[in-house]
Amino acid sequence: MFLIFDIAYIIFSFLIYSLSFLASYSFANTIWSESLLCQAIAVVSGYFVFLNVFVILIGLFRLVFQPKLHVGEFPIGLNKKYTGWITNSLFQGILIASPFAKQCHFIFYLNWIYYRMMGMKLPFSTLVGMNTVIRQPELIEVGKKSILGLGCIISCHYSPNGKTHVQKRVKIGSKSVIGGSAGIAPGCTIGDNTVVGAKSIVYPDVTIGDGVKIGAECSIKFASQIPDNVKIKSHTVIDKHCDINEGETWGGNPARRIT
Repeated sequence: MFLIFDIAYIIFSFLIYSLSFLASYSFANTIWSESLLCQAIAVVSGYFVFLNVFVILIGLFRLVFQPKLHVGEFPIGLNKKYTGWITNSLFQGILIASPFAKQCHFIFYLNWIYYRMMGMKLPFSTLVGMNTVIRQPELIEVGKKSILGLGCIISCHYSPNGKTHVQKRVKIGSKSVIGGSAGIAPGCTIGDNTVVGAKSIVYPDVTIGDGVKIGAECSIKFASQIPDNVKIKSHTVIDKHCDINEGETWGGNPARRIT
């Protein structure tokens, strides 16, 4: 199975790189002249054409060749649902492994185009920081004016036993902030105007309400429920047995209500 994946990766990479280079060369050649200034402009503009075509082709190839991602649990192997995940990872991998990945993510509009073409519901007003790791964008929805901080991780899949594959959606509301190096796991729902602090980990199937403020380096364990306007102090560990009410403040490990 993985040999087939490797062969497909090589073929698609060759096609995307070749077509991108061809478009870049053709564009640069139209403005090339004896003038040193024109040559410099041709090289720089040709490089930007390459980046744009490279990103757009990855998205187009995904739309044509990737089966739709399914939500749920299914066996690892040569079946349509798992092949969808494999193919999605293949096209994401072409960008991630390329020497142009940081440039593509640094240019705001190009970063936005990439994630939108990968199926992510991402308003233009939402900021995606550098070095973020976003897996299965097709299953992710982010609201307006939210911020995904530097190096945060949002993933929509996990394997509980090495034999089955689980995929779940992630939804993040409007005007919310996912702090730097924070992690959001599959099946999580995060409300509007909510902050998840830097290096905090939100485990699968967690529901976080509106106006919640979670400090740095917290752990929100599997299937926990945090209602609206709750404050979680830094370094707190919350689990599903915590009986949290709206507007309360919690802290500590084990967690306890402070106010």
